[in-house]
Amino acid sequence: MASMNQHDMEALLGEVCAEGETYSCMLWAIFATNSTSRIMLAKISDLPDAKPNMMPLSNTYAYVGLTEAHLNIVVVNSYNVRQVMDRFSIPLTAITRVEARNGLIMGKVLIVNAGDAKIQLEMSSFASGNRDEEQQAARSQLIKRLVELNRRR
Repeated sequence: MASMNQHDMEALLGEVCAEGETYSCMLWAIFATNSTSRIMLAKISDLPDAKPNMMPLSNTYAYVGLTEAHLNIVVVNSYNVRQVMDRFSIPLTAITRVEARNGLIMGKVLIVNAGDAKIQLEMSSFASGNRDEEQQAARSQLIKRLVELNRRR
């Protein structure tokens, strides 16, 4: 069984990165949202082929990347992490509110609102490989940058 890894993260996030943009950070997370929010996210996504997967997914794995202008999320099947379930490229201008909380066991939880769409990203060291320091740095950078969006509004 494959697990979350750097190579797949770079490849899958590379597919959704807008031309001319680069990632300031990339990490893996647990993605949670409801069907209504997935439909709304697909509508505001800058990806021309964004179609929400309507399978009942409550908490599943995702690769998350942050560029200067977008929050990119590639949701993968928790049992086969090479199977893409959803892809979103959310313009940072569409994000209306961000809240960071401590996780139940460890890590951080980031609640991101984009209009009426709400997603939750739980970021902890659950993936294989010895990348904890890089993941912690990416988590800190993502949280800091997105929470700063609250001040601009």
